[in-house]
Amino acid sequence: MTKQSVYRILCVDDEPVLSEVLDLVVTELDFPFELVVAGSADEVRRVLKDGEVSMAMLDVNMPELDGIELTREIVAAHPRVPILVYSADGERHREAAMAAGARAYLPKPFDLDELLAILREWLPGEAAEVA
Repeated sequence: MTKQSVYRILCVDDEPVLSEVLDLVVTELDFPFELVVAGSADEVRRVLKDGEVSMAMLDVNMPELDGIELTREIVAAHPRVPILVYSADGERHREAAMAAGARAYLPKPFDLDELLAILREWLPGEAAEVA
């Protein structure tokens, strides 16, 4: 099987509906992608151990390890992975997310045009090779 350039997007959320929305949004961008969904910190660690990702999107409100702490952990181990943190708590977590190393923050529900702009900016230079 030949390799193809694919954008691997890690979506970390304990609510599966967001990954479905993200799948629809990224499809609009018309480039190859693989959406990797993780619902826990352990799943994130496993995904990152198994291979590179082009970017990560993390919800702040997670059951075992919040998105801010998980951002710190990802940045420490994988500093080149751009991270978008989002929260249903509005702007309350923006400062902490950015201080933890997130490259962007969006309140939920997010503006799809803003999300698309971030994806267009980050992904073209961050493609990962996957089989």
